[in-house]
Amino acid sequence: MKQIKVFIHVGLPKTGTTFLQENVFPKMNVNFIDRDCLVTAKLSPDKINLISDENLSYGNRFEIADRIHKLFPYAKIIVVFRDKEKWLKSMYNQYLKSVYTPYITFDKYREIMVKNGALEFEEYEEYLRKLFPSVLTLQFEDMKKDVHGFVSEICEFMGIEVPEFDVKTTNVSLTEKQLRLIQFIKSRNISLWWENKIVGLLIFIFNRGELHVKKKSHNIEE
Repeated sequence: MKQIKVFIHVGLPKTGTTFLQENVFPKMNVNFIDRDCLVTAKLSPDKINLISDENLSYGNRFEIADRIHKLFPYAKIIVVFRDKEKWLKSMYNQYLKSVYTPYITFDKYREIMVKNGALEFEEYEEYLRKLFPSVLTLQFEDMKKDVHGFVSEICEFMGIEVPEFDVKTTNVSLTEKQLRLIQFIKSRNISLWWENKIVGLLIFIFNRGELHVKKKSHNIEE
């Protein structure tokens, strides 16, 4: 019986996942299954199946890995890591951008993430290698330096040709000044309704300005 070929890109979040999902994976000659159609999608017996969802490596990622292995014990895994401190700051950045999250300081956020094992990258990689027959680990910093080389490494791992793709910005990060302003707003004792309105407006304004700048420089940010 022919074995269905399955590759699973598990993230991590904030490591160029949105860029890959929007600009690269859909251009590949594969059956691409993104996070929005995981429930309804069907695996192809004739093409390589590529599943991508950064939530598969967030939360209790070890338990999720076990569940993936039960469904696809033969799957090959793609995972992207990042400098831990930069990753943590990017995650905190995203946390502050959410209008429905209570304000906490970065130090408190870091404490919670460490306690939850979010920074156990090495342990997670080792666990994946124990479960699955083949695991490709990449670094987000390498994508920033050479995106074409980064994508070529993924394609080589999957045994497919490198597709043509656009290099453009997704998920723009806040600047330090913008971050401090949102921190200030969230730390004030104002009603949640007003906080949501003000932060939501600021994010809208920031993103419009940042996207204009990033579009000129063709940077990949997440």
